[in-house]
Parts: sequence; structure tokens; C-alpha cells
Amino acid sequence: MKVRIIQNQETLVQLDKVMKEDGHNLFFPTHVVENDKGIVGFLSVDNTPVFYMALHSQLASARDSVSAFRQGERLMQIKNKSGLILCTEDSPYLPLLKRVDYLNLGKTTMNLKNYV
Repeated sequence: MKVRIIQNQETLVQLDKVMKEDGHNLFFPTHVVENDKGIVGFLSVDNTPVFYMALHSQLASARDSVSAFRQGERLMQIKNKSGLILCTEDSPYLPLLKRVDYLNLGKTTMNLKNYV
């Protein structure tokens, strides 16, 4: 098994094909994972544009939420072609994301490890 950086469009196209065959989307891949069968996966290392937003449930209004969300999107669009918004299942924003063209990628958990 080896991991190598993605250096050209051809590799990215091959990776996309392999991952779609297995029901996976590409999430900002930077490296391909290969074994004796060819490309088998990818890593996204320090390359994921993520948009976090949290507002106080009592102190912020619905209008504040919409305004902050739109400004966050504009800031993301300056640097990125796409991005992720992480949203908990109990968030009041979750049902609204589909209405503004976000694809729900299903349940996941976030896990943090500090490397320092």
C-alpha cells in the first residue's frame, strides 16, 4: 500500500470513478491510496474548507442567523469552489440547508485529536 499526492486531472478522474463505484463522494482529496489493485481510496490532508457557525439560542434572532449564514457563505466562496457545513442533528438549521442547495451527506460523528 502507498499514499501519493494527486498531481494531475487524470488521477482525480480515476479516483472519482473508483470511489463512485463504491458509493463514496470525493471530499477535497489531496492524496490517493493505492495497493496492488490500483487506486483504492483517498486522503484529504489539511484541505477541507469547513464553515462552522454557532449563535446563542436566546440572544440571536432568526434574522441574525440568516445574515451571519449568508456572510459565512460569501466568505467561503471567495476562496473555495465548495465547502462543508457541519450541523448537529438537533440544530434548527439542519432542515433549512436543503432549501439553500446543500446536499445532506448523512450521519457522521466528529472526532478531535490535538497533535500538540
